[in-house]
Amino acid sequence: MDLSVMSCESIPSETKMALKYAGSNKDEIEKIFNYYRVENPDSLKLLAADFLISNMIFQYTLHGPAIDNLNKDYEFVYGVHRDKRDSTLILISNQSRSGDFIERIFTLDDSLNQVWW
Repeated sequence: MDLSVMSCESIPSETKMALKYAGSNKDEIEKIFNYYRVENPDSLKLLAADFLISNMIFQYTLHGPAIDNLNKDYEFVYGVHRDKRDSTLILISNQSRSGDFIERIFTLDDSLNQVWW
Protein backbone atom coordinates (compact mmCIF):
# COMPACT_ATOMS: atom_id res chain seq x y z
CA MET A 1 0.00 0.00 0.00
CA ASP A 2 1.42 3.35 -0.99
CA LEU A 3 1.37 5.98 1.75
CA SER A 4 0.49 8.77 -0.67
CA VAL A 5 -2.79 7.02 -1.54
CA MET A 6 -3.88 6.78 2.09
CA SER A 7 -4.38 10.49 2.67
CA CYS A 8 -4.81 13.74 0.84
CA GLU A 9 -2.50 15.39 3.35
CA SER A 10 0.98 16.19 2.16
CA ILE A 11 3.74 14.03 3.58
CA PRO A 12 6.69 15.95 5.07
CA SER A 13 9.94 15.50 3.17
CA GLU A 14 11.67 14.08 6.27
CA THR A 15 9.00 11.37 6.51
CA LYS A 16 9.39 10.57 2.81
CA MET A 17 13.14 10.28 3.32
CA ALA A 18 12.67 8.01 6.35
CA LEU A 19 10.40 5.75 4.30
CA LYS A 20 12.94 5.73 1.48
CA TYR A 21 15.71 4.60 3.84
CA ALA A 22 13.50 2.13 5.73
CA GLY A 23 14.14 -0.58 3.16
CA SER A 24 12.29 -3.77 4.07
CA ASN A 25 10.71 -2.02 7.09
CA LYS A 26 8.82 0.45 4.90
CA ASP A 27 5.64 -1.66 4.86
CA GLU A 28 5.63 -1.88 8.67
CA ILE A 29 6.05 1.88 9.02
CA GLU A 30 3.24 2.51 6.55
CA LYS A 31 1.02 0.22 8.67
CA ILE A 32 1.49 2.64 11.58
CA PHE A 33 0.26 5.58 9.49
CA ASN A 34 -2.63 3.51 8.14
CA TYR A 35 -3.64 2.45 11.65
CA TYR A 36 -3.83 6.00 13.02
CA ARG A 37 -5.41 7.45 9.85
CA VAL A 38 -7.93 4.77 8.90
CA GLU A 39 -8.34 1.85 11.32
CA ASN A 40 -8.25 3.76 14.62
CA PRO A 41 -8.13 7.48 13.77
CA ASP A 42 -6.18 9.52 16.29
CA SER A 43 -4.67 12.74 14.99
CA LEU A 44 -2.41 13.25 18.02
CA LYS A 45 -0.92 9.75 17.82
CA LEU A 46 -0.58 10.15 14.05
CA LEU A 47 1.34 13.38 14.58
CA ALA A 48 3.55 11.71 17.21
CA ALA A 49 4.25 8.75 14.92
CA ASP A 50 5.11 11.11 12.08
CA PHE A 51 7.47 13.06 14.34
CA LEU A 52 9.27 9.91 15.54
CA ILE A 53 9.51 8.33 12.10
CA SER A 54 10.65 11.53 10.38
CA ASN A 55 13.46 11.87 12.94
CA MET A 56 14.64 8.28 12.48
CA ILE A 57 16.84 9.38 9.60
CA PHE A 58 19.08 11.22 12.06
CA GLN A 59 19.60 8.17 14.30
CA TYR A 60 22.33 5.67 13.56
CA THR A 61 24.78 3.27 15.12
CA LEU A 62 28.35 2.71 14.04
CA HIS A 63 29.58 -0.87 13.70
CA GLY A 64 32.69 -2.50 12.40
CA PRO A 65 36.35 -3.21 13.14
CA ALA A 66 37.31 0.47 13.45
CA ILE A 67 34.66 1.05 16.14
CA ASP A 68 35.69 -2.15 17.95
CA ASN A 69 39.29 -0.91 18.02
CA LEU A 70 38.16 2.49 19.29
CA ASN A 71 36.25 0.78 22.11
CA LYS A 72 39.35 -1.26 23.02
CA ASP A 73 41.48 1.90 23.05
CA TYR A 74 38.92 3.66 25.23
CA GLU A 75 38.89 0.72 27.65
CA PHE A 76 42.70 0.69 27.77
CA VAL A 77 42.93 4.43 28.51
CA TYR A 78 39.97 4.80 30.87
CA GLY A 79 39.79 1.29 32.34
CA VAL A 80 36.18 0.76 31.36
CA HIS A 81 34.45 -0.14 28.11
CA ARG A 82 32.82 2.89 26.48
CA ASP A 83 29.33 1.36 26.72
CA LYS A 84 29.69 0.86 30.50
CA ARG A 85 30.94 4.29 31.47
CA ASP A 86 28.99 6.33 33.99
CA SER A 87 30.23 9.76 32.99
CA THR A 88 31.15 11.63 29.85
CA LEU A 89 33.84 14.24 29.29
CA ILE A 90 32.64 17.06 27.09
CA LEU A 91 34.80 19.71 25.42
CA ILE A 92 33.09 22.91 24.36
CA SER A 93 35.13 25.17 22.11
CA ASN A 94 33.87 28.59 21.05
CA GLN A 95 35.63 31.35 19.18
CA SER A 96 35.38 34.72 20.90
CA ARG A 97 35.02 38.04 19.12
CA SER A 98 38.75 38.66 19.51
CA GLY A 99 39.48 35.45 17.63
CA ASP A 100 40.67 33.50 20.68
CA PHE A 101 39.24 30.08 21.34
CA ILE A 102 37.53 29.59 24.67
CA GLU A 103 37.47 25.98 25.76
CA ARG A 104 35.67 24.42 28.68
CA ILE A 105 35.94 20.80 29.70
CA PHE A 106 33.38 19.35 32.04
CA THR A 107 32.11 15.98 33.15
CA LEU A 108 28.49 15.03 32.86
CA ASP A 109 27.88 12.38 35.49
CA ASP A 110 24.99 10.31 34.15
CA SER A 111 24.20 8.71 37.50
CA LEU A 112 23.78 12.08 39.26
CA ASN A 113 22.58 14.13 36.28
CA GLN A 114 24.89 16.93 37.36
CA VAL A 115 27.46 18.92 35.49
CA TRP A 116 30.86 19.49 37.10
CA TRP A 117 32.85 22.44 35.70
